[in-house]
Amino acid sequence: MIPLSFRAVALEYNDPRIVISSIWAALMTFRFILSVFNHRTAFGVPRDIDWEEEVVVVTGGANGIGLCIAETYGLRGASVAVLDTAELEHADDRGISMYKCDVSNRADVKRVAKLIQQEVSVPKAHRYVAVILIPKLEPSFPVDHSPFRS
Repeated sequence: MIPLSFRAVALEYNDPRIVISSIWAALMTFRFILSVFNHRTAFGVPRDIDWEEEVVVVTGGANGIGLCIAETYGLRGASVAVLDTAELEHADDRGISMYKCDVSNRADVKRVAKLIQQEVSVPKAHRYVAVILIPKLEPSFPVDHSPFRS
């Protein structure tokens, strides 16, 4: 648009402002085309998803945002397997398969993965929501956490 604007004010085609802005516009167009190719290479060709045939594994799905994600995929018709250390109430009513699993324990995850493959199917999508908490170290200096403390 800028080269056209310069031309509209009667600048010659060989004017440095038109040449520089035209080169800039060409470079930005080329950059955009490369980003499209990069996106296609990274993520592949978009595919139509039949949620009835999908299996989604959600870690940390017994409550909070993990439960919301699990229920959303369940409502779309996917088979949902939730891995969590906490119990999920009414999992069968929600169409969710619940597996008690500590995702920080590799043997536990392998055991549950085999169970999911036997009982449900081979998962095609994974949504990781679980967070492993690390105990907070106490600071060696006094910290005032409240700005309203008197």
